[in-house]
Amino acid sequence: MDNNTILVIDDDRNILAIIELYLKKAGFSVATCTTGYEAMQAFRNTKPTLVVLDVMLPGQDGWTILHEIRQESSTPVIMLTARATPASVYAGWNSARTTTLQSRSIRTSLSRASRRCSAASRPQRRANARSCCRT
Repeated sequence: MDNNTILVIDDDRNILAIIELYLKKAGFSVATCTTGYEAMQAFRNTKPTLVVLDVMLPGQDGWTILHEIRQESSTPVIMLTARATPASVYAGWNSARTTTLQSRSIRTSLSRASRRCSAASRPQRRANARSCCRT
């Protein structure tokens, strides 16, 4: 896929559809999967600019998938969680280029992240792509 692809991994098909619709409307290519088992295969196949990853997935959980992604890539990752406890929200912060957000703030954070990724994917700004999608 092209450099404008965002991989969304979530088992809640309603949330998946909303995020996919929003990102496509913003001009991104979107790849999706619904289980932890499919996640790494989808990541390797799409080589996305950004990953939006749910914490609680059937099969492997989001933190395990994040760890596997970090072993292969420094692609920015936004972790989605419905949990509000500090332990669950900050558990993934030991990984570089990872942002954790609660479900109620998805639209605002995706809007910010997609604008940054879009700007970073322009040829004249590729040198700044390392800062892509930090919120």
